[in-house]
Amino acid sequence: EVEFPDGSVLWLDYGTRVEFPGIGSPAGEARDDTVLRLRSGTLEMDYRGEGGGSGQDPRVDTPEASVYLLGRGRFRVESDRGVTTLISLRGVAELAGDDGSVLVRSGQRSEVERGEAPDAARAINTLRLDDFDQWCEERQAGYLSDGDGEDREYTQAVPVPVRHYV
Repeated sequence: EVEFPDGSVLWLDYGTRVEFPGIGSPAGEARDDTVLRLRSGTLEMDYRGEGGGSGQDPRVDTPEASVYLLGRGRFRVESDRGVTTLISLRGVAELAGDDGSVLVRSGQRSEVERGEAPDAARAINTLRLDDFDQWCEERQAGYLSDGDGEDREYTQAVPVPVRHYV
């Protein structure tokens, strides 16, 4: 599990190999965007950044493709045996292969092989969870506050770079 300065959370499945060549700053001080290199395995990200096409949205590169997160949402990316799979649990992301790209919206998935165009996005059952998804759900529940409106108001008053620590 990795937490980024903007409050986004990244979960890595067992045996996943990932590199972090660039970590963006939530205040925009850093020139680099957040870039992850998923060499193999599975990751899930709850992206909480500002998004909205600001040019600071994260990118996940795999040997087969690049995944561009196009705003807030929750996404799963897998790289296994020459195939990259993108699942959007919530939000919109672009899966770009060597021969084209496709938008993947909430409740959809697409996959691409090296040197090919991604498959058309298709609907999936997002409630069908494997062990890794269940673990991510449990971890995310630990971050959610069950407090009343007063707690939320207090949290909003805290500066963005440290808000997620509240």
